[in-house]
Amino acid sequence: MSRVNIVKRIKIGGRWKMFSIPRNAKGNYDWNAIADGRYYVEWYVVGTRRRVSAGVTAAQALEVQRRKHHELEGRKLGIPGFEAAGETVKKPALHVAITKYLEQIEALKKPNTHRKYEAVGDLAGSYWHPTETPQLTPCRRTSMCRSAAEGR
Repeated sequence: MSRVNIVKRIKIGGRWKMFSIPRNAKGNYDWNAIADGRYYVEWYVVGTRRRVSAGVTAAQALEVQRRKHHELEGRKLGIPGFEAAGETVKKPALHVAITKYLEQIEALKKPNTHRKYEAVGDLAGSYWHPTETPQLTPCRRTSMCRSAAEGR
């Protein structure tokens, strides 16, 4: 059985701290035992703790806990649709992210701004190989760097 815990984040002395919700004598959550704050649910996937926001009310927290519990149980039972429950979505490739960003810039900014962003995006896309970790080095002498140095 998967465990999904509810925790509450409150500010004490200028710092945010996470506290588990205490239980009363009957074993139910004692929602009023801790000051106001935001609720979170946490669970473990392959030994790694995962945590997501669960709202500001106890009802919202219980609903998020229930849904997450069902997701994890569905994954454990091998039910289709629950294979990636609690996993983060893979980030798009750099060239895809650059293209998407430039489409937004083209719609929102002036043509001259878009042209400059496009030149920088092309330079970044050609400079960093998708399998390499970006290493910051001095600017290479390309047409982009030359035009920037000349003040164009």
